[in-house]
Amino acid sequence: MAWAWSIRRRILASAGLSPSNFCPIAWPTILRRGFSLSEATRLADVSVGAPYRHFADKEALFRVVAAQGFLELCERVEAASATWADDPRKRLVAIGLAYVRFAVERPSHFQVMFDSAIHRRKEPALAVPAARAFQMLADAVHHASVRKDVQTEETFTAAIWALMPGHAMFAMDDSFANMQFKTPPDTLVHDSFELLIEPTALGRN
Repeated sequence: MAWAWSIRRRILASAGLSPSNFCPIAWPTILRRGFSLSEATRLADVSVGAPYRHFADKEALFRVVAAQGFLELCERVEAASATWADDPRKRLVAIGLAYVRFAVERPSHFQVMFDSAIHRRKEPALAVPAARAFQMLADAVHHASVRKDVQTEETFTAAIWALMPGHAMFAMDDSFANMQFKTPPDTLVHDSFELLIEPTALGRN
């Protein structure tokens, strides 16, 4: 994972940060989009002007947090993929579960990672890991597909990419607990991915 550590170092260096600096302390406040940098400075116990030495505004802070989130998501997806290297179908299920677990365990990151506003500037520090996270899923779909036509693969990739954040939001809010299902939430998530990844969906008869 040398590529990930290299990008992470560049992200932190560009903001003058180390993992124990201002940014991680501010993460919990990011769940409330209306927070101010001055509020974050109080949580970090630093001067009001401190964050402005690293971030021009809140969006700059969001981009750093989002980039770090995508880096960790890529690491988790890569680990999940390696577990089922010889079974493309199970690898796709593992990727979906890794994505949902990441959202539950890193909600502050997840809340800003897919905000379209922070992606408009196309900054490499954010764009590179974000694109890699998507490409890892696209590659997994390609390896699992029998019919290697573009439309089938893109349609299936879009379906999984859309399903993952839906399950992530449900898991973060524990929504399934309010639906009186008898099936455990973790099983519902796992089995819904398996249902989507039926052999026919992958171009198999």
